[in-house]
Amino acid sequence: MEPTKSFVKKNARVFRFLFSLSPMYVLSYIFNYLLQAFLPYIPIYGSALIIDAVIAAKPMNDILVIVYAMIGTALGVGLVASFFTYFLQAWDNKILAEVNRLTSKKTHEISYEQLEDIKTLRLIKAADEATNGSGGIPSYMSAIGQTVQGISSVVYSCLLLQGIFQVGTPTKVDGWSNFLNNPWSSLVLFGVVVLAILASLPLVSLSNKLSYKAMMENVEGNRRFGYFYQVCNDYELGKDIRLFHMQKMLLSLQANDKYGVNATWQKFCNSNILIQIAIAFFFAILSFVAYGFLGLKALYGLVSVGSAVAYAGAVTLLATGIEKVIAGLIGLSLNADYLQNYFIYLELPNSMSFGKEKLDEKAPLSVEFRHVTFTYPNQKEKALDDVSLTIKPGEKLAIVGANGAGKTTLMKLVCRLYEPQSGEILVDDKPLASYDRDSLDRLYAIVFQDFKLFSFSIKENVATGEEGDEVRVVDALKKANIYDRVMSFPKGLDTVLYNKNDTNGVEISGGEAQKIAIARALYKNSPLVILDEPTSALDPKSEAEVYENFSALVENKTAVFISHRMSSTKFCDDIAVVDKGKIVEYGNHKTLLAIPNGLYKAMWDAQAQYYK
Repeated sequence: MEPTKSFVKKNARVFRFLFSLSPMYVLSYIFNYLLQAFLPYIPIYGSALIIDAVIAAKPMNDILVIVYAMIGTALGVGLVASFFTYFLQAWDNKILAEVNRLTSKKTHEISYEQLEDIKTLRLIKAADEATNGSGGIPSYMSAIGQTVQGISSVVYSCLLLQGIFQVGTPTKVDGWSNFLNNPWSSLVLFGVVVLAILASLPLVSLSNKLSYKAMMENVEGNRRFGYFYQVCNDYELGKDIRLFHMQKMLLSLQANDKYGVNATWQKFCNSNILIQIAIAFFFAILSFVAYGFLGLKALYGLVSVGSAVAYAGAVTLLATGIEKVIAGLIGLSLNADYLQNYFIYLELPNSMSFGKEKLDEKAPLSVEFRHVTFTYPNQKEKALDDVSLTIKPGEKLAIVGANGAGKTTLMKLVCRLYEPQSGEILVDDKPLASYDRDSLDRLYAIVFQDFKLFSFSIKENVATGEEGDEVRVVDALKKANIYDRVMSFPKGLDTVLYNKNDTNGVEISGGEAQKIAIARALYKNSPLVILDEPTSALDPKSEAEVYENFSALVENKTAVFISHRMSSTKFCDDIAVVDKGKIVEYGNHKTLLAIPNGLYKAMWDAQAQYYK
């Protein structure tokens, strides 16, 4: 009973999901396959009437009436079925778009730390394979349709086959006629049908299991191949690929992963060909016995020639119907298993919990690290080691240190991109995790060193949405000293960046992109402003303007400025020096310079010649 319970439970889950997307979508599929099942019986029944009418030498007009009725009915049902088929193909795309939207929504909801985890990436790929690959909603709906069509065919065939149980008057009396005229003899046909089904059932089940196994084995290979394909076709990476002659390496890696995928599918296809040949063999035997049995009944005059033709077609469709029911049920089981990967991802819990505290956005806030320790996933060395630090309300803090010292990691933890393994972070004396998600989203405005702009309009990039306040967008662009450049483009604020989303998209320099990123942070108007190497791509004049206007840019907000350039620290209230995951020095510029053999003094002296 457990497999049956599991089958019912999984498919009930899928049905609820599909009905939540669109009840009419499911009902239209069922109705379409009812029509598809009825369609082949029209010529079978009509042909039997025509043959018997011709043999009985009925008037031509009577025969033509049958012909026209058969053609008209078949044409009408066929047209309706064709309309539903094309209509459902378009509907499939809409449903898939909604399914993919839900996947994207889930990806936005989980924590960044989860998204970065290889296990999650595999889950996402498995969910994608389940909905867009070998399985998916259309495949599941086809399995529903196959089951409905099969059941309908069985019902239609049984109605049509009632006549073979009737006793007739044979034209010749012998042992064969006595056997064929016995109503129970017709059970031979049903016996052969059952044997053919029983023989093919385990083969159909095996084929589906092999298909599922092949899909799951290919999840990682497809994910890797997709990455290499994306790299090879990303024009932003094109110059590095060409200048460093990486083409051969990338194509080789791509071929290796694709070969693994192809080998798995080739193995499945080879096995499946043999399975399909075996199934075809069993049904060929069924057809041979059916035509032989019904042909003999026609020869002995127990059924008309037309009826024999109709019964032979009905027996074949009965067997095919039963096969479709079984295949449909197995397909439902298989595709429900596929879709469980999708549901597993949709139900993946967020690794981060949120509280109910609200953030006071009007006043400058404080940030405190208490004995915070953090190690990045899959790494042994601590990125932060027992860090304690307090950023006072309205303070302008500079964080300096060598590459990999842990400067940016501090801010990633404040943004809750990651959770520390020990210690806690407080905002306005309340644990960071106690705030609700909406408050945390509004807490910070940040420009990371590896910031990203999107192939949307400049207005959408700055306002981070379609309904931005144009006055505020303009103000932010002016503060970032990029407004004039933006307005020099033909479409101004509506200019789309890059050509990934618009054929008329514009390419901008790294410095211009960085200014737009700064404008985006200013537009957000958050109480905590974090600038991580915000001038790394700027020319000296633009960099000097950022330094000079830093206080005006962040107004009375709490601000953190991360930089390698020691000259940027002079306009900050305090400076935290980070080395190997620890804060080794803290104070203002003058105080830190006075520390003999201090790290800050060493870094300052190393760059001092460039300030003169």
